[in-house]
Amino acid sequence: MHDGYVTTSGTLRPDMALGLKRRNTAFAYATAVWLIVCLGMARLPETFVDRIRRNRPLDTTQSGWVYRLLVVMALVQAFYVGFVLLRSERVQRARERDPKLARMSRAEVVASAARNAAGITLLTLVYGVSAFAITGERGGFWLFALVTGAQLAWYFRQVGEVSRWISFQPEFVAERPAAEGEPHASGSGAHPYTPPLARGVDVDEPTKGP
Repeated sequence: MHDGYVTTSGTLRPDMALGLKRRNTAFAYATAVWLIVCLGMARLPETFVDRIRRNRPLDTTQSGWVYRLLVVMALVQAFYVGFVLLRSERVQRARERDPKLARMSRAEVVASAARNAAGITLLTLVYGVSAFAITGERGGFWLFALVTGAQLAWYFRQVGEVSRWISFQPEFVAERPAAEGEPHASGSGAHPYTPPLARGVDVDEPTKGP
């Protein structure tokens, strides 16, 4: 008996060991950035915080509305990625539809999912820093820091579930035939590669061209 990670002899399969190592590395870096930013925010001198508050670009009412908007954006992003993108069904559809992703090994798919997920958590931290810069209220930052910490733990688990699922899938997926009028991936008119988990959330690759 084995769970997809180990062979019948009890050793960890090399491909999944590589995928899990890359997952751990991606989240370790993201966690380190999270801790450094939180520590830096906590150690900011109160005089500097007061200066930010006095020089904020918006008045109190406007800053409050911008802060609420950033909170909503961070929460929507967190739940969408956690409940929609980081699911095995979504990864399966992406592997079937994206020719480049179909040619990636299982370990590469796990590593790419981990990099994207870890990177998205840091966007929440960026929202928090932006909220502090706009409102000058250090306390408002800590809500975003808390959400980021929850995302790191949640997404780490979700990528692990994706890794467990993909360990039972074929190493590579047959490319989906291009529909009539649709450029083939290997042709000159093919669209640039987009992230494996979602269209429009690009953490690892350059911005798509026209």
